Amino acid sequence: MLEELIHSTQPAINFLALVVIQLILGKKVSFPYGIVFGFDPVNLGIIITICDIFFITFLLFVFESSSKIKIISRFRGKYTAKSDKWKDKRSFQYFNKLGKIGVVTVIIIPFTGGLWMAYILANLLFLKKTETFSLTMLGAILGNSLFVLSSMGILKWVI
Repeated sequence: MLEELIHSTQPAINFLALVVIQLILGKKVSFPYGIVFGFDPVNLGIIITICDIFFITFLLFVFESSSKIKIISRFRGKYTAKSDKWKDKRSFQYFNKLGKIGVVTVIIIPFTGGLWMAYILANLLFLKKTETFSLTMLGAILGNSLFVLSSMGILKWVI
């Protein structure tokens, strides 16, 4: 009985773990995790894109407008410290020179900072919330599509 319950809840646990990994570590870790645990690459890309939408919505609307909430104001302090550290990096300066295209590009290219760096870059470029949301979503869709196509190609090559 207990064994049946464990096997029936395993897909839900894997899905929940995938979402948590995506929100904490990003697509560079969540894609391999999803592939290893049997998620279809296309469905995996859709799930991760939806997670990106929720994450950027959190950054744009909750994070910027809720300074009265103590936990969010602490989070904002950590974000400000992180953004000051990233401003000095050479890769960040390169994406800053690209402007709006840099916001999209920093999300597409793996290991460049992802949504966090794109959000900081958009703030430094003084982009409106709608522009930031549109550019980050375009970058998330293109970046996740790149991961989906890559993982499908790797799976066909391996299998």
